[in-house]
Amino acid sequence: MTLPPLDYSFRFLTSILEAQSEVPQGGLRKLKYVKEKGKIDTKAIRFNNNNLVTSSGLKSFVDSLLYDPERLSWLDLSFNMLNAVEEDITHFKNLIILYLHGNNIKSFSEVGKLSVLLKLSTLTLHGNPLELENGYRHRVLGHLPQIRSLDFSGVTKIDKEIVKQWKTKSTKMYKDSFLNT
Repeated sequence: MTLPPLDYSFRFLTSILEAQSEVPQGGLRKLKYVKEKGKIDTKAIRFNNNNLVTSSGLKSFVDSLLYDPERLSWLDLSFNMLNAVEEDITHFKNLIILYLHGNNIKSFSEVGKLSVLLKLSTLTLHGNPLELENGYRHRVLGHLPQIRSLDFSGVTKIDKEIVKQWKTKSTKMYKDSFLNT
């Protein structure tokens, strides 16, 4: 049985904490509550199309609302104003799908923070300033080799080969410059 997502999209939220006073949007399927715990049973949360500038507070929010926070596997933070990947996101080790498109992430070092999410296989980052950087796709895949879909496009054998060649070349250039100093 697929559980419906907890949906806080299109709420003009500026912080995760504001969602605590909001009632999640209803969908075609009703949320499943675990009566004895008084919490929601879901694996997915939507915070898309808000005005979030930080994901701070996400962990405590999820812990307070979800029956089993460790099962969170899908998180949509797209179309906000996030400029960083904060620890609140990386805490959820079972994330498989993470949507961060349409934000304000500028640095590949922020993408690198996601490397602790070993189960992450689907990621979106398009519409962030870092998408304009040379080698964007392959640099993201270099940080996150487990990704199977980036920006709604499957990762191909050619993508993996380009990343492998890029890493080999970068390592050789580093060793050469180190030996020549």
